[in-house]
Amino acid sequence: MKTIIIFILILSAEVFAHSFGHQFHEEDGQREKIFSSKQTFPLVGAKIKGVTKNTIFITIDDGPTRKVTSAVLDALSEYDAVATFFVIGKKVARNRATMERMVQLGHAVGNHTYNHEMDFPSKSTFYNSLMDAHEVVTPYLANNDITLFRAPGGVWNSWRTDVANDHPILSGYVGPIFWNAGGGVRGVKNDADWKCWKYKQSVKSCANSYVKQIYNNYRRGTASLVLFHDLKIKSAQLIKEVLRQLEGSSIKWQFKLVEEIPAVRDFK
Repeated sequence: MKTIIIFILILSAEVFAHSFGHQFHEEDGQREKIFSSKQTFPLVGAKIKGVTKNTIFITIDDGPTRKVTSAVLDALSEYDAVATFFVIGKKVARNRATMERMVQLGHAVGNHTYNHEMDFPSKSTFYNSLMDAHEVVTPYLANNDITLFRAPGGVWNSWRTDVANDHPILSGYVGPIFWNAGGGVRGVKNDADWKCWKYKQSVKSCANSYVKQIYNNYRRGTASLVLFHDLKIKSAQLIKEVLRQLEGSSIKWQFKLVEEIPAVRDFK
């Protein structure tokens, strides 16, 4: 019987391509992963495989927070858009009503650790954080939901892959999920929401930058996997403004959940 190890590096790009350094080979009937810890993101010129370029995967990190996440949900509903929320475990228990509304509206939930840790002093602290988050997130997953993980700050290395793949529950996760819009690049102040608010950029300026990134992805033939956060009310306003601008476009955009990416589904 074929065994698939599925805690893998999922980039918002053409995953599993040889150019990414992620190769697979068959050995004794098993599919074994060769992981390169030197991979970084974004990878210029790469694409999300098997998805049309007018597709947008909205992802929202670091919540839930009652006021902001509720405003985000309102904006998404107004424009008939779905999103994948990568939630912090310790915040879930404090915002159960918000979580319930989130899933009732058709959005998906992913694991973003319990305390938003970027550094782990030991292997046990790593899997304890993910498992503590897993415990509180699981009630909000449907039976057929794919369990997704995003690393805070995108910080990842090969030992974390090894620990996760050796764990009976964490090995069922797909991740870490990255992005190709909203992550920010050095020297730009308005290309990620957290940078916009840090550098006192307006919601309109920030939205213009996000829309430009989405159009840039479209022009090079790839869908967009967009990163937002639901920590400040301005981010809810930003999401609404981005959706408003996209709605006025001549392009017929479609919004999907991360679990609908073929490469993610294939490794479930």
